[in-house]
Formats: sequence, C-alpha cells, structure tokens
Amino acid sequence: MTEQSQEILTPVAEREIVEELTRAAMTESLPEELGVFEADRDAYLDARGTIPPLAAAKDEATGFGAEIVVLLTPYVVAAALAAVKFVAGLLGDAIKEETKPQAASLIRRLFHLKAPDDEPGQPEALPPLSTEDLARVNAVVTDVCTRLDLGEVDARFVADAVTGRLALPA
Repeated sequence: MTEQSQEILTPVAEREIVEELTRAAMTESLPEELGVFEADRDAYLDARGTIPPLAAAKDEATGFGAEIVVLLTPYVVAAALAAVKFVAGLLGDAIKEETKPQAASLIRRLFHLKAPDDEPGQPEALPPLSTEDLARVNAVVTDVCTRLDLGEVDARFVADAVTGRLALPA
C-alpha cells in the first residue's frame, strides 16, 4: 500500500471498498464468477493483490485437449485493490486532514458504489476523474494483472471492468 493510501484509508475501509468494488465489477462483467468470489471472499481479500493457492487449484481443464479455463476472480480482486490504492493516492494530496474520515465515502462514490443520497450533506455529484487519470488507473490495473501472469486480453478485460466503475455517469 502506498503511504498516501494508508494515510487516508484505514485497512478496514480499504478492504471494504475493495470487496464492494470487486462485487460491483463482477456483477457487471463476470456474473458467472460471482459465486466463486462469494464462496472464498476472505481468501481472495487476504491475498492482498496476489493469487491465492485456491485460485490456481480451481483453474480447470475443459476436457477438450490442453485448454484451461482461467478463473478471473482473483485478478479482479487484485485489480480492485490496485485501483483503490491508486485513487486513494490521487486524492491524498487534495484531502485535508480534517476531511480524511470522509475519504472512504468519497472513494466509494467515485467508483459509484454509494449514492450521494446515502449520506446527507454530501454534494449531489462528484466531478469525474480526468481522461488522463482514468487512463493511469487503467494502466496500473492492467500492469498488476500482467505481473500476475494473466494474458494480455484478459488483463485488459479485467482492467476495463474495474476502471469502468470510475467512468460511469453520475
């Protein structure tokens, strides 16, 4: 975790946001794997951006030659963690000390995990991240997936699923 993300998010808040973001991205892009995430949620979240052994064991041969079906669930969790850390780092300089307790809420709202009406006194809409910042988040997430040996096409799919949460209309 970067120093900035540690400063503005508690470990508990970071984990909760990663869980929410993973669930949201998978619901939209990989609904067929949502049960895999829910069944082993703690193992995936505890892996902290690595691929837990249980994920490697669940990659299965399809029975049609040497083709392997790779579960993308652990990569989505790792991607969500990287995205949350990166966005927290982006916000780190802008968030003043007195507003740090609201950082988790702000990050949830940027990823469209929480509606503004869930919290009285919050502005109706947040300005979206710039196209440049969205591209940077996507690049970081893609890099995490490729470093975890996910193929390029799947890495881009996972990165788009996670980063896409930031680009949703308000």
